[in-house]
Amino acid sequence: MSGRRVAVLGGGVIGLATAYELERAGLEVTVLERGELGRGCSEGNAGWVTPAISLPVASPGLRTTGLLWALRRDSPLYVRPTALLGLAPWLLQFWRCCTPRAFEQAARALQTLARDAAERFGRWTDELDGIEWRRDGLLMAFRTQSGLDDEIALLERIGYGGVRRLGPRDLQAVEPVLSADRYVGGLHVEPEGHVEPLSVTRALASACRSHGVAIREDWRVDSLRVEGRAVGGARRVAAVRGATVNDGAAVEIEVDDVVIATGAESALLAGACGSRIRFRPARATASQWRSPRP
Repeated sequence: MSGRRVAVLGGGVIGLATAYELERAGLEVTVLERGELGRGCSEGNAGWVTPAISLPVASPGLRTTGLLWALRRDSPLYVRPTALLGLAPWLLQFWRCCTPRAFEQAARALQTLARDAAERFGRWTDELDGIEWRRDGLLMAFRTQSGLDDEIALLERIGYGGVRRLGPRDLQAVEPVLSADRYVGGLHVEPEGHVEPLSVTRALASACRSHGVAIREDWRVDSLRVEGRAVGGARRVAAVRGATVNDGAAVEIEVDDVVIATGAESALLAGACGSRIRFRPARATASQWRSPRP
């Protein structure tokens, strides 16, 4: 161990994966989770490990349709009128990012982060017990030729390989419900895979515990104690303050570094130490969005 103490806030798949890798690098790691490990979004997702479709939500087509969708109750981007005022700055930034240039820059950045995800899951499957992992690719079906051509062009521009083009008959041979008279063709993105999410968090948690990572469940983070002068707008976190959920006993854990992996609340905690993240939880209320005091 290097003696450097790291607190990982959040015990989902991102937090546990980070803790697992940091411990292997020789750091002293503590994971703090306000509920049960892996029972939040990490349990509720579909388990797709699909870098090919890890693309920005802010796409050029939303510059016009997005504004209309924000006002329609049956749309995927509906915003309650009472929330529009508080969301206006974020929505403006989102709208500005709905350009071809911004979309492709963000897409390349996401690809850099996600490209080796399938290989990583494959290594974990070999190293850890109990991960349910399949790497049989991702099948995309298209009803229009323009949609198919646009998707191929995009994958080529961002440098994504391992994509096999399928004609309508080939597509139906792979998946019989996709009839050749309704679909013009498809793509089989061979590097992609699928995983059972809860099996991953359980395997990572077991490995973390066996290697000496301290894991505290039912532990609520109340604030971050920061010290020193701000560097680039951010300040160093010296301790994590919180309490156990069951008895409310206050605890302060001194740290050298902190990793924030709390999903929708990450921006709130980052703001407490001077780091600004342009991230808004989909169901945030005005009271939830107030940054905790450092």
